[in-house]
Amino acid sequence: MIRNIDILIEIQNRIHKFRILEDVIAVLLEDKDTEFSDLIENPCQEMCDILNAINDIDKLLDSLTEDLRGSMVNDGFDPDDYKFWNACVIHSPYNLEGLLETFEGAIETLELYILETVRGYKILTQLAYDKNPRLPGLNQQEDKG
Repeated sequence: MIRNIDILIEIQNRIHKFRILEDVIAVLLEDKDTEFSDLIENPCQEMCDILNAINDIDKLLDSLTEDLRGSMVNDGFDPDDYKFWNACVIHSPYNLEGLLETFEGAIETLELYILETVRGYKILTQLAYDKNPRLPGLNQQEDKG
């Protein structure tokens, strides 16, 4: 079985990929002769990759446990909304033009959630300081172990 933290780290990698591709597409669109619809009709590799990154994030979100998905909603990211937007883009890639800013905002919120969750995980799983024999209960735990 794969742990939630492993999935979050993989989502974080896809988010970095999305951000890089987003910048590349923005540079392509700065050219006065290039329209967003041109990139859809004659897809460049970056356009295909960004669509795949969006879809990969959706699939990885499906792999998370329900309690973690619920905590995402509490922090401002709704995986069900993301799934709906992804379905719109899968149905018609032309929808990406209107949804790109929506994805950017959602992914930014998701990235902040992941950074905080991974940070908390690292804090909770790091080694503690050496045992202080004066603390109550520590000697009893050693005897049972």
